[in-house]
Amino acid sequence: MMRRAIPWFLLLVAWSSSAAAQSARDRAIEHFREGVAHLSDGEPVAAIEDLEEARALYPTASIHFNLGLAYRAVGRLRAGIDAFERFLTAVGANGDEARAAEARRYLRTLRASLGEVRLDIVPRDAALSLDGEPVPRGTRELRLDPGEHQLQVEAPGHVSAGERFTVEAGRERLVQVVLASATHLGTVALDVTPDGAAVVVDGRPLGTGDRVLTLEVGRHEVLAEYRGDETTQAVEVLEDREVGLALTVRSTRRRRIVLAVVLSVLVAGGAAATLGYFAANPRREDPLPTQLGTVTTALGRTR
Repeated sequence: MMRRAIPWFLLLVAWSSSAAAQSARDRAIEHFREGVAHLSDGEPVAAIEDLEEARALYPTASIHFNLGLAYRAVGRLRAGIDAFERFLTAVGANGDEARAAEARRYLRTLRASLGEVRLDIVPRDAALSLDGEPVPRGTRELRLDPGEHQLQVEAPGHVSAGERFTVEAGRERLVQVVLASATHLGTVALDVTPDGAAVVVDGRPLGTGDRVLTLEVGRHEVLAEYRGDETTQAVEVLEDREVGLALTVRSTRRRRIVLAVVLSVLVAGGAAATLGYFAANPRREDPLPTQLGTVTTALGRTR
């Protein structure tokens, strides 16, 4: 029985695919070596560029691990976590246990260094983007790299708004954004002193420090709070107009300290004056008489 001949074009396709795969692998090896060299020279940014090129061409466990190291070095913790997790998946249960243990140790450290952010967004179905990347609808909690982030909020029939906030390693914070209705709006340019004072409008927190508020037309109560002290002022918002509002939170604690110091000075001054008077006018005491009379005790009478 004669074998059927394999068509020449199928052989050509197979050879071309194999050659392309080999070419991609060779280029990945070249980028990988360059990335490792950059990493060894203390150049993690350049290392990330080469290692990402290598991973796109021919992903391997070694590439994932070194990318984890590079992202960790530049403070991109979430990307580092992703790389180390890919490494553990790639090596599986039969990989180098010492290197796997090292990756797990890095993962524990990186995860503990993320900050937790809780989102309070109105309206709740608003579309969110964080640092230019879309956030899944309905997300209310995020774990982010330490540093500054920009949240953008959009919803039909509302004025879009952005909120810049800072995340601290291992800390939790709340980010609140309330979108104003797109009809009958005005703005309030708020000047708050001190800069770190929290701003609350109509009972709802809206961040800290100076900001421009877009509010519905009408009367609103604006409160600024700082370290337990607060001040409140009403503002009338006019349609398509901007009004300015300055709020200064004065520290009652400082006033209490000044009052305590003044009282201390007065008390000390009064005590000093009293002592001075008695020093200048010593009181004359009569001497005890030599005969004190008769004293009766259990032992009898004595003089």
